[in-house]
Amino acid sequence: MKYILISILYLAIVLIASIAPNPIRGEGINYFFHFMEFSIFSLLIYLAASQYKIKNSFLIAVLTASFFAILIEVLQLFVPLRTSNFFDALSGILGSFLILFFKIKKRRKKWKSMK
Repeated sequence: MKYILISILYLAIVLIASIAPNPIRGEGINYFFHFMEFSIFSLLIYLAASQYKIKNSFLIAVLTASFFAILIEVLQLFVPLRTSNFFDALSGILGSFLILFFKIKKRRKKWKSMK
């Protein structure tokens, strides 16, 4: 239950920050922030789904985080002082796939221990 609550709180913070006026940042650092925030969100969703032993928790995490990465960019089309950017959404989607790295690493460790 705790990962679900943390995920909801984290998403609320990301959504609020996404509709606030945008501080001036360089594009490269902005993409990095999107990558990291959706990496964290994807991980939280994965942990929440795994906690309840939901099948395909990895897929649920990646799809949910990717959906919100796209949704936030669409919402920013309608928010004054914000701009929507395809590459922001793409960096969020790529960030949501970072969990794949951890899943593969965990599986490799499990396979090595079985040998």
